[in-house]
Amino acid sequence: MPETVRAWTTRAGLLALVVIAAQLLWRAVLLGHGYFSQDDFLVMASTKADGAWSMLDADYAGGFSPAGTALVAACVGLAPLSWPLAAGVVLTLQTAATATMWLVLTRLLGDRWLRLPLLVMFAFSTLTLWSTQWWVLGLAYWSATLMLLVAVWAVLSATDENRVRRSGLALAAFALAVLFDERAVLFPVVLVGVALIAAGGDTVRARFRTAARDFSALGVGLLIVLAGYAVLRWRAAPLDLDLGNDLGQVVTGYLRHSLAEVFNGPWSGSLPAHAYLVPVSWIVALNGALLLGLVGLTTQHGRASARAAWGTLVVFVAGSVGVLALTGRADVLGSLGLVHRFGAELAAVVVIAAAGALREVEFPDLSARGSFFSPLGLERGASAVACVALVVSAAISAGFLASNLYHSDDREYVEAIRSGLRADPKVVLLDGGVPVGVISAWYGERATVRNVVGYAPERPVFDLPSHALRMVREDGSLAKVALEGPVRTKASDDEQCGYPVRSTGTLVPMEADVPDGRWVLRIGYYTSADGFADLDVAGGHQRFAVRSGLNAVDVVVNGGFTNFRMTLEDPTTTLCLTDASAGVPRPEPK
Repeated sequence: MPETVRAWTTRAGLLALVVIAAQLLWRAVLLGHGYFSQDDFLVMASTKADGAWSMLDADYAGGFSPAGTALVAACVGLAPLSWPLAAGVVLTLQTAATATMWLVLTRLLGDRWLRLPLLVMFAFSTLTLWSTQWWVLGLAYWSATLMLLVAVWAVLSATDENRVRRSGLALAAFALAVLFDERAVLFPVVLVGVALIAAGGDTVRARFRTAARDFSALGVGLLIVLAGYAVLRWRAAPLDLDLGNDLGQVVTGYLRHSLAEVFNGPWSGSLPAHAYLVPVSWIVALNGALLLGLVGLTTQHGRASARAAWGTLVVFVAGSVGVLALTGRADVLGSLGLVHRFGAELAAVVVIAAAGALREVEFPDLSARGSFFSPLGLERGASAVACVALVVSAAISAGFLASNLYHSDDREYVEAIRSGLRADPKVVLLDGGVPVGVISAWYGERATVRNVVGYAPERPVFDLPSHALRMVREDGSLAKVALEGPVRTKASDDEQCGYPVRSTGTLVPMEADVPDGRWVLRIGYYTSADGFADLDVAGGHQRFAVRSGLNAVDVVVNGGFTNFRMTLEDPTTTLCLTDASAGVPRPEPK
């Protein structure tokens, strides 16, 4: 029976299936309450506006992820703003990664029961909770993590007969991983580590010689992929090598948050913002002590495998801090709480390191006291206790954190807009700012209604001349536009028609200068036939439909002006412009 199949048919394998099913249900419940957030809106809007190919080297939620951008574009193309589809993709990736982790653990630990608590630790990790609930981050993170685990499995399962094929699989997985997540450049550290763990030898040096001999071709391939990626990454955005005074902040923030959540914490803490957790110091210290205790115990009894495993983790953490700082995140780490996103990468690496460290650790034989105290009985008991403790830890932490990651305000805002568009499909939306709970003011001019719902299935139209222009209120409902501080046109000598507009065009003066800015020009008119008119104002040209009868059309104007010219396209018809005023747009009160 192939080992990949046998891994699931043992008693521990069947329990692993239960763990995977339980975490799938748990993640599904959490994601079911979730919704898109500001990074999701901005990435989806940019992808839809610019096209996937031109977006491949663009900003991806503060990172670089051409493959993530392509995946977002595919989801938006299939079903824009469909949270069930979005959540389903993340759940699929996360479940596949968890199943692959079990295969990796089986390669590292054989049929030992210690695999189960390590699987639970990964499956229910709160280190990954933040990235899972933030959709575009979840796509990139879980895709890269899945590729890492595939590459690790390929290295661990390589034999003399299939080494070339397995090395090719590991190289392909790594190449795809770096296209999803820029911190995947550190994955070769993990691959070297597992090669050392799997290699024979009494010392790390001896194992290194064996791994270098067996995987020399893979090493060369990894270097080539890294060089190509470096060129691509530098082309997209050169790295800022000036760390300034931020490196200490990066190190302490990264380590504090990672330690608080490494054993499925943080259990408690303060949340001054939805995206930012301040962990409790004693919890950080306790988790740090537990981790150091595990390191000490396994290093004492786990021989070279334990030293190689924990050395891999230390190098990976040091590299993560460097990548985090060099890619320009140090200046916003504390203020925006971005460390939660970047700490997620440790979830898989810590589990792999722990499994490698436990690989050669044996439980003592105390069977003289009873069968429960045999090595197998002690391992089963310790595994069961660890599984329960990790599940309880994750449940407490999820209860504390989850509601802050549901993005309920985003859902309510978007659904209100979409409901208004469905109720009146003919409306045109005036683009403008959005509440800070939907997109932070930190994003400046990108925090707009268009970037939130511009790609919705209702196909909203923005800023075009309209007889039904609407603004979006703070709660997402649509409102008619009121003009604040309007500047009107000069009175016309023609008391009956105002300003007659024909095919030759009519210049209409304002009674005062309209300064540079963003205005809505409301033009009241009546005419006897439907047709089209052209408007020249503030250096811009717009064409819109006119309707017979008495009407008013709103035109969005960007810039200052003292007059405007209006021209009717039909030479046989006259339009009477009765009045016009330009003002600052404000939503009418409910």
